[in-house]
Amino acid sequence: MTPWSLITVLVMLFTAAVIARLLWQLVAVTRAHDAAVARQLVVTAAAARLTGVTDVGRIRELGRQALAELSRRTPGLRVVQLEREGAELIVSLRTGAFERPPAILRTADLGVPEGRLPAGPLRRPGPLPALDAGVGRRCSWLVQAFPAAGPEVLLAVGRPGPPDPALDAAVQAVITQSALALRAAGTAPGASGREQIDQLTGLVGREGFIEALGALVNSSSTGRAAVLFLGLDDFKRVNEVFGQKAGDELLREVGLLLRGLVRADDVAARIGGDEFAVVLRDSNEAVAAQVAERIGMGIAVIDVTSPIRVGASIGIAMARPGMRLDDLLAQAGFAMDDAKAGGRGQVRAFRGGETGGETG
Repeated sequence: MTPWSLITVLVMLFTAAVIARLLWQLVAVTRAHDAAVARQLVVTAAAARLTGVTDVGRIRELGRQALAELSRRTPGLRVVQLEREGAELIVSLRTGAFERPPAILRTADLGVPEGRLPAGPLRRPGPLPALDAGVGRRCSWLVQAFPAAGPEVLLAVGRPGPPDPALDAAVQAVITQSALALRAAGTAPGASGREQIDQLTGLVGREGFIEALGALVNSSSTGRAAVLFLGLDDFKRVNEVFGQKAGDELLREVGLLLRGLVRADDVAARIGGDEFAVVLRDSNEAVAAQVAERIGMGIAVIDVTSPIRVGASIGIAMARPGMRLDDLLAQAGFAMDDAKAGGRGQVRAFRGGETGGETG
């Protein structure tokens, strides 16, 4: 073999290796994309099925089905539901493969605090020896309280390998959907029954919103919170051109969007007609503005009444401990009116003057 032939062979081998690596990376990216799409479909389907459901048992069953579906679509995913009884955590549900299924754990086994558990994730995702022993290998576990089912219910979701933020987000989204449905059904503090549910969207109704916001304002231990008022732009035109059925479908889609964007301990409500409200607990104006922008962008791409696309004018007001409920509602309303006056799809924060105070 001549030197030139050898060089040619080496170049061809190098080129083949590069192409093979690129193809492998393309396959990996495609699989990751397909998995992300599949998980999002599970989250969206869960939100749709939970809309308007008021039976507590049915809500919990739909939540369990969604988590089981995520487990089926995600190789290696394990889900463990635990109910606290004194110092012990009793396993009441599990999905995925376990070599030695756990039956009873202690709070310390999960690295979570004693006493009443806050909403949301309770620890950074990582290994848990007590659960890893049951699986038979090291996993990354996300542990989260299920607030609307009571502070005594925990979910641990794990998978071999390093933490997967996208997977954790999908799991938290399903938990949030179930928690919001349970709150709307009247099982959480601040909800008193079915009359507080908006039957069209499945969100908290006006009465439930006022009650939840009033409890927040009157709480001496409450940190800063934000209130968003939003009104749909061009909604009247949708009803006039396409009829009430199309308008109702648009309102349902907005409800689904809001349910997917708020946390389990926040409140999303329909307060009447084409107006909605969101309470963001332990928030500041910058975070509230980011949420408002995401809501606005989400509503702008809802395609129920094409070619007519609606937008949302959103007002933001900041709550403080000891603030009067009427003042807070007025400030949020003034801010929304200011957004409407500024044009379609605007976000405005209350800056004071109308009610004699600065909220920022």
